[in-house]
Parts: sequence; structure tokens; C-alpha cells
Amino acid sequence: MLRSRWERPGQSYYRSFASSAESKRAYELLENPRPEIHLASLLAPHQQQTARRMAAEAVVLLAQDTTG
Repeated sequence: MLRSRWERPGQSYYRSFASSAESKRAYELLENPRPEIHLASLLAPHQQQTARRMAAEAVVLLAQDTTG
């Protein structure tokens, strides 16, 4: 999933995958009915590592592109 998104950052989420089957699987993962699997739980480790890395720096620049 990440590779597909990385290779096609300008595409919509659905169109960033090579086939409709891949898109469907990606949506199924994000919409998983199991309570322990949800977007927040998937992003939590990334957010923790980002916060850890930022805490080690004196200055952190957060660039944001609001064009769209």
C-alpha cells in the first residue's frame, strides 16, 4: 500500500493503486471491522517515531502545502 501511494502521490487514494482489486484490499484494511485495527492504530507507531525524532532536534521545520 505504501509503495503504491509513494509512487503516485498526486493521484486520489483509489487511483494510486495499480488495479481495482488492490484498491479494494486497501480500503478493506482501513475499514477493518476488528476494533484493534483502524487508521489511528496503523498511524500510531509512525506518529510516535516522528515525535521521538523531532524531540532530538533543536529546531524542526514543518512544511505544509495547502495548494490543491
